Amino acid sequence: MEKCDDPCAELQINSESCDCPPPGDCIKAVIQYADISVPIELKQNAAVGKVQIKCCGKSEVKYEENCNNDTSEIIITQRIRIKIPINYGITAHVGKELIECTPDKDNFE
Repeated sequence: MEKCDDPCAELQINSESCDCPPPGDCIKAVIQYADISVPIELKQNAAVGKVQIKCCGKSEVKYEENCNNDTSEIIITQRIRIKIPINYGITAHVGKELIECTPDKDNFE
């Protein structure tokens, strides 16, 4: 009869301190593989804070005259600095886990 290895020695524990069989007994282990999937739903969000505006430099004024209908027009241009704070975020919601056992023809050691 073939002598088997001591499973407690493999785990580096004393065989007297657990329910391990004495050395020389033959132990078989079954190995099973499984694929586990977890769906995660991501939801984005963004929030705009208080917009701040500041004038930069002097205004520019242009005059245009229309001689045909005796009118004139002015165009005023001002450069402004616009600060728009945006808070970006995301939340994750975990769905129900799925498990699929994989049959293996060689699942014995």
